[in-house]
Order: sequence, then C-alpha cells, then structure tokens
Amino acid sequence: MTKSSASAQLTLIFQPCNDSIPEDEQKVKAQEFLSSLLGMENLLVLAGSGTSLTFNKEGENYVAPSMWDLWNACEESLDDFEEVKELTNYDSIQIKKDKHGESIADIELLLSLVDQYLLFEHDETTHTLLDTFKKSAIDKIFECTNFVQRKSEQLLAEQWSSHQQFVNKLGLRKIKQSRLKIFTTNYDMAFEQAASNEGFIVIDGFDFGQPQRFNPMWYEYDIVRRADHQGQNGSYLENVIHLYKLHGSCDWRRRNGEVIKTITSSTKGEKVIIYPSSNKYKSSYDSPYLDMISSFTQALKQSNTALICVGYGFNDEHLNNAITMALRTNTSLHLLAVSPSMFERNDKKEDADVNKHPSFKMLHQLVSKNQSKRVGLLAATFNDFVDLIPAHGNQNPDLKALKDQMATLLQGAKND
Repeated sequence: MTKSSASAQLTLIFQPCNDSIPEDEQKVKAQEFLSSLLGMENLLVLAGSGTSLTFNKEGENYVAPSMWDLWNACEESLDDFEEVKELTNYDSIQIKKDKHGESIADIELLLSLVDQYLLFEHDETTHTLLDTFKKSAIDKIFECTNFVQRKSEQLLAEQWSSHQQFVNKLGLRKIKQSRLKIFTTNYDMAFEQAASNEGFIVIDGFDFGQPQRFNPMWYEYDIVRRADHQGQNGSYLENVIHLYKLHGSCDWRRRNGEVIKTITSSTKGEKVIIYPSSNKYKSSYDSPYLDMISSFTQALKQSNTALICVGYGFNDEHLNNAITMALRTNTSLHLLAVSPSMFERNDKKEDADVNKHPSFKMLHQLVSKNQSKRVGLLAATFNDFVDLIPAHGNQNPDLKALKDQMATLLQGAKND
C-alpha cells in the first residue's frame, strides 16, 4: 500500500458539520483551536501508525507498513500461512467481507485466533505448527516495522520533514509549561530519529549508562543548565521532550529480567513489543507497558491539559477507555482527534468512522449535540496537520546552534 499525495479536505467542527463553510475558514478555525491547545499547561500527543505512513511515496513500494502490508508480507514469506488460516477457521470467523464476498485481510484477527487455538490445541503437531507460525509472523512484523534503521540510507530529507516539523512546533514549550509528552503505539523509531535530527533531547525512561536500562523514574527528572561559576542562575533547557512507547520499540530487548535499549541489529534477548493480537490488552499489564499506560492515564487527569490524537485509529480499547473516562471526569481536558477519514460517508450516508469505533461515535455525539467545546474533530493527513500547526514561539539561539552542529555531523557521516 502506498501513500496518496492528495491532501484531505480540512474539516474542523464544534457543532453539526456545515459543508458550506469555505476551506479557508475551516483552516482558520482549526488554527485557532490548535493555538489554544498549544497554550495549555500540559500538552499530550497520542500518535498511531498513520503518522509513519507519511514516509511512503505514491507509486512506490511502502517504507512504513500498513496493517494490510503486514498481512501481505506474512502471506508472501510464510509457507504455512494458508494452512494456518484453514486451521483457525479464519474465513468463517472474519465477518468483514469485501465487495466480492472475500474475507477482509486482518493480521491482528489471524494472530488472535492463533493465540486462542494455542491455549486449547492438544495435538502436538498442530500446536507446534501454530507456535512456529506465530513466532515467524512476529519476526516478519518486527522486520517490516523496523524501517528507520533497515532503510535509513534510502530515506530522503523530505521524508523526515513532517516528523521534524511536528517535533519542532510542539516540542518548544514555555518555561511555565510542562514538557511535550508523545505517547505512541508505533514500534518504529521515527520520533526518536526526527528529534535527534532537530537537536532535541528525548527522555524515554532509559538511563544514560551502557547498556541503557529502563526505569520509569527517569520521567520524573528533567534536564536544565546548571548555574556557572560566575553566579548566573541555572535555566530551563527548551529542547527536551518525553517519549512513551506504549507497545514497545524495535530497539528494546529483555535480558535477565531487565528491559534494555540496544542496537536494532542485536538478536540477543527477547523482543519487547506488543504484537497485533487481542492478547495485547493482557500484555499491556506487564512492565514496561504498564508503566507507560499508567503515565498516559495519569497525564489525562491533570488540569489544563490538551490531548492531540493523530494517526491513531482508536483500535485499542484500553487507551480509548482512558480517553473517554478522562473526558467525563476532567472538565479542563481538551481533545483534538485527527484522521483523514474523520467524516467519510459509507453507502448509508453515515459517518464511516462513527460506525467503526464507539469512541469516534462518542466524540461525534459530543460535538453534534453542542455539549462540549473541548473536543475538535479534524479531517486531515499527518502531513496536512503538521502544516496547519502554527509556529509557537521563537527558536532559542542555543538550540539553533545545536541543530546546525547536528546537521553538519550528520552530513559528514553520510559523506563518509
């Protein structure tokens, strides 16, 4: 699947959608709402796989895979794929069909069925087949999603533009505001690399030793400039963000009961990712996932907080529940949900996303009934959304110097 270069029409509503409003006015409304979010004390981002799809180019093989691409990759590389589909009765259980009556491809459903059969399958041969398939599928998913390292030489500067602008525009916060907190369900390292390209420091829960070990207490610390010997006071360091990888990361491994960060080519230790399956809810109660999700739910409870959901498909019920509960209980929480298909219509002339996701339905209801001015719904791609974000404050001279130095070092490394 390739990314379309066409821009989605921008549509931000705070009351029943009015298609007669010109696009320019919609953009003004969107930027006004975004400006109010950026001015809040706490700024949170929940980013899903849609943000990574911006690396794909129309007409070319994908760089960042969609769920459809993951299905195709497993189907093409795993010899027992069709046999496992038959063993798990996938075609009978998959109620979603295409216009030809064929079962819709859903790698998460297939792996969920495999997990269920492994619990009750007593035939040793069949159990071994399913277990081997599961491990091979997870390895293939890991390989495909690890595109930042695997295809680093192929990625052009323009493909990093959206992520880098996103970090820049949202990451530079005022002294009295808390650090930007990015929560992502992605395994890939796009946000880490973009932050590094822009000279930002990422606090991700790992210490600074070798190997780097995970300890959630690091989120409680901050980085500042120390007072110098001439008596000048210490000061706030602007270019620092917090990153929480809710489903794990390509560069995490579990060794001897500890989660460490390592080079992605390392095969030593267990991969620390929540693979797409209904079991992901159970896995989320293990560390480090529980630490990350607890931080998310706690952040949603803070007063004067803005949450931007972008590229997130609202397919994770434990995260959806945290958001909907926070909207009910935290009256100062503001939410902007961004999706290119936010207001798409199906054959019944209803909102497609409303039919798919109860959380989207609840958000639409809040807006359409005019019960909440705290919720904004925006139809836009990640690229369009980034262009829409207003610049927030002037760039610090020290940060600019650091960015220039980083750019020089990166260019030198490429030339070598």
